[in-house]
Amino acid sequence: MALALFEQVKEHAGMLDWPCVLQPQQADPDIHVGPALLVQGAPQSPAGTYRRGEEGVVITYRSAGLSDPESLIATLAHELAHYRTADFPEPPPGGCELWEPATDLTAVFLGFGLFLTNSHFRFSQHMNQDSLGWRTTRHGYLSEPELLHAHAIFCALRGLPVAETLRHLKPALRGLCKRLFREVAACTERLDQLRAMVGTSVHSAGGQADLVRASALIGRS
Repeated sequence: MALALFEQVKEHAGMLDWPCVLQPQQADPDIHVGPALLVQGAPQSPAGTYRRGEEGVVITYRSAGLSDPESLIATLAHELAHYRTADFPEPPPGGCELWEPATDLTAVFLGFGLFLTNSHFRFSQHMNQDSLGWRTTRHGYLSEPELLHAHAIFCALRGLPVAETLRHLKPALRGLCKRLFREVAACTERLDQLRAMVGTSVHSAGGQADLVRASALIGRS
């Protein structure tokens, strides 16, 4: 399943012919040591990793991520965004310390803004004969409003209506989404600047690089 998702993510990102290997990470240790007894502070593997070495490019994912395909897709898109930007000749706007947030931004402009936004925050409950509890998790480096803002810019450049996003977005974010789409649509001059910089192709290597850099023009509005 992970390999099938990975191939679809690569194809949608326009990176199907970019050579890389997908590997599962070792399973995290079980924090349940007895009825109603959990280990606090147990180490947890990252959702995904990217590395380039003598063996080529390797992307890894947390095996438990298979239970949440939407989050797994967001993770794979983020790691492919690392691959896409690895050879950029200069750091992102704001410097190297903002490389991870810029990588999230890249994943949005590869076409995965909805996946990153929907999986950014998760709330879950569990109950069995021994225990009852809840857990929250956060994924990614940009907030939900920041991700939606970048996604609105992407959709404006591609001519995608807000209705296409609202069909799949979490209900709690739909009001914010409508407002951001309106605000971005009003920035006609800055949108024209972006279009002039990147032409008509969002998925070309050159266009992708310029989009990531130039998106700051609207992000600072």
